[in-house]
Amino acid sequence: MKAFSVALIFCLLLFRINAAHYAVLVAGSNMYYNYRHQADVFHAYQSLISYGFEKDNIITFAYDDIASDPENPFPGKVFNKPSDGPGKDVYDGIEIDYKGKDVTSDNFLAVLKGSDILKKQGKKVLQSTAEDNVFIFFSDHGATGLIAFPYEYLYANNLIATLQWMNENNKYRQMVIYVEACESGSMFEGILPQNISIYATTAANSEESSWETYCSPNDKVNGISIGSCLGDLYAVNVFENLDSVDPSVETLISQFDILVEKINLSHVERFGDISISNQVIGNFQANKASGSNPLAKTPEEVTLTSEVSSRYAKLHYLQNRHDNLQSQASRNAVAEELASIQNFDHTFTKLTQEFSLNIDAKVQNIDFACLKQRVSLYEELCGKFSDYGLKYIKYIHFTCTQGVELYDFELSLLHKCLIN
Repeated sequence: MKAFSVALIFCLLLFRINAAHYAVLVAGSNMYYNYRHQADVFHAYQSLISYGFEKDNIITFAYDDIASDPENPFPGKVFNKPSDGPGKDVYDGIEIDYKGKDVTSDNFLAVLKGSDILKKQGKKVLQSTAEDNVFIFFSDHGATGLIAFPYEYLYANNLIATLQWMNENNKYRQMVIYVEACESGSMFEGILPQNISIYATTAANSEESSWETYCSPNDKVNGISIGSCLGDLYAVNVFENLDSVDPSVETLISQFDILVEKINLSHVERFGDISISNQVIGNFQANKASGSNPLAKTPEEVTLTSEVSSRYAKLHYLQNRHDNLQSQASRNAVAEELASIQNFDHTFTKLTQEFSLNIDAKVQNIDFACLKQRVSLYEELCGKFSDYGLKYIKYIHFTCTQGVELYDFELSLLHKCLIN
């Protein structure tokens, strides 16, 4: 009996040794003014690789347009932090599995499920088992109950349903999710179960903007301005922290506490199975099987400066561009963005007044069927939400929860967007 027990323990230990670590990294935006999202993801990729992650175990989504954008002063290179010298090109050696039109919420969820359809197309999907840990990092815009992809949205209830399916189908042992987006707390608050071995952190709570950093005039590499913010405040702190510590020593809760201390413009939140946060970050953000880096890297010290609300990212980019170009075209671009901002403000101020919405109410108990229907209706009648306009999806949520009938909502939009 004793010999059997020893043999069983040995087999279990051997099985765990063979367990793997997987990562899915997603930049959900495109266009040069959103440079920072892809830079965040490329940095994440480099950090994981530097700590022994297998390339085959990392799946990367990125539109892949900023490295080759005509505005990029360093063609074929991308930077996630400023530097007095040549800097660290986080695009170097990157392997992007889903790019351009393939960066979709459907593909993302299918990857998590290990889709046979994608595999038959020769695409990489998550191959994790019940013995493996999974790390997911997402960087892009967000709003109440959703995160954005280049041309559509991923709603929180669809993400949670996929995570629950993964749990029921033994697709992971434990999972850690980090989300860099405005109102990202609404992706998990009150809807991520605490009993499916998933721990999540977000750049902001359910009602506030996240922030970008290393913006003009602190967007320079080797004395040359990139012309766009290089990173997001939460993401930059996550991966600069990872680059500078021993992942076999620092825990997820220690990393979280550092984020809370360093990020004072939004509220970093955590959800799900909080007990996972007692584990070392190497269990998810490094390949433990390869051992920790014996010489923890000490990054070049750069003060996080020039933070900008992500809601005003495009305006900041266009204004900075106009300051440099002083052309009629650049002036018109700034005026157009200001007009768009004013139009969103005007439309939703009128909507608030018309239906006496309590816009100070707490975001909770999201009716996703109603929200999806009304967001689609708004975009059909009034045009797509801009990155700034996404802040008002919260107001659409309030029309669902504060008794506004669909007919009245549609009639209001017809008058505001088509008749006037």
